[in-house]
Amino acid sequence: MKKIFMFFTLFFSPLFSFYINDEASFDNLSIKQINIGLTNKIFLISFDGSQKYILRIGNPNRNLLGIDRIKEIDNCKNFSCGFFVEILFYDETNDILLTSFFDGKSIEPKKILEDEKKLQTFINAIRNIHQQPILKNIKNEDLYPVKINKFYLKSLEDILPEFNLEEEKEFLNFVINNEINNLNPCICHNDLVWTNLLWKDNDLKIIDWEYSDFSDCYFDLAGFCIEQNFDEEMIQKILLNYFQNIPISYKKFYLMCALYSLKNYLWALIFESCTEDNKHKDLLNNLNIENKNQFVKFKTIYELL
Repeated sequence: MKKIFMFFTLFFSPLFSFYINDEASFDNLSIKQINIGLTNKIFLISFDGSQKYILRIGNPNRNLLGIDRIKEIDNCKNFSCGFFVEILFYDETNDILLTSFFDGKSIEPKKILEDEKKLQTFINAIRNIHQQPILKNIKNEDLYPVKINKFYLKSLEDILPEFNLEEEKEFLNFVINNEINNLNPCICHNDLVWTNLLWKDNDLKIIDWEYSDFSDCYFDLAGFCIEQNFDEEMIQKILLNYFQNIPISYKKFYLMCALYSLKNYLWALIFESCTEDNKHKDLLNNLNIENKNQFVKFKTIYELL
């Protein structure tokens, strides 16, 4: 632990960001940037080449994206069922998280579906997370699929007041007025992209809990299928493995697909408006088009069911 404290003495230096670009070494300490995401920068910290840790620095615009770090930390500790790595240190002021290192790799999602053992490991993991007891009353209008879309729409009124989002507002109001009582509260990860699943043999860790919140299990399932661009056969395999002998509500599933796509669309609009990185702007512009098309597609399917 002494080495960790030595590292943080260096890290909290105002000059740190100038010293560290992609990689740096200080005696027996090495620091390597391994990922530059849209919301975080990730560093691999290594002492003596053996003791390894992961350090995450959050994006300063996280509040605009509805990211609550304290809730994230609490959810990791209370609801992750051992599927998250150990949290060693968190500095709320600077949004710096230090965790243990898990030597796992992401696997292409189609390969997970082809490997029955891994598929069951994943299904059991998210089912266990969804089944964690909730020790407080949660109003359905405060569940993530509704809450985050309301938050993003309100934010965009201030950020992009000239942007027309009437279709999106009308759909969300319809959901609140007609579907809100059909939601079943549970804890959800809410960002099950395949790069957030780390595998070492059949051992699984689920990382990046920054959007975790009380939601509905269908929202997690919808998000997983959307993020992996699964076709109907793959979606069916996920749903049948998850629900087993429990009847599946396809109307609810496609409602959650529409809400998840809406969330992605609004998220990208907000992020595009507050980033100055042209590379990210191009990526986000493409995401906007894709997410809007997905929203319209899933909304249409839901309305036809």
